[in-house]
Amino acid sequence: MTALSVSFGAGVPHDFVAVLADSLSSSAPALRRVLSESTRDRILHAPGLPTL
Repeated sequence: MTALSVSFGAGVPHDFVAVLADSLSSSAPALRRVLSESTRDRILHAPGLPTL
């Protein structure tokens, strides 16, 4: 897990900071986009990119 450091000025509402902190510490799974295999292959084999 990556550590995140955030600072807010005195003018930022406390409610906003509380909601942001709560969302960052949520245990709910994050939705992620999954590329189709054909799209993944096109990206990985794009001209000019080194072959892995």
